[in-house]
Amino acid sequence: MNYETLGNTVPHLHTHLLPRFAQDPAPGRPFPLLPQDGSEDRIRPDELRADAMALRTLM
Repeated sequence: MNYETLGNTVPHLHTHLLPRFAQDPAPGRPFPLLPQDGSEDRIRPDELRADAMALRTLM
């Protein structure tokens, strides 16, 4: 899991949580936030729901 805490033009801080997966397109490097060429693997909806439920359980 990576995180970024940012402040934009309005004085505030917000945090992005970026889970990293085994099929990560940039292991060991900053997470590419924009698609690189459109050929990246998509997370199946059922897998995404299961991951979200697991994170909710941990929180």
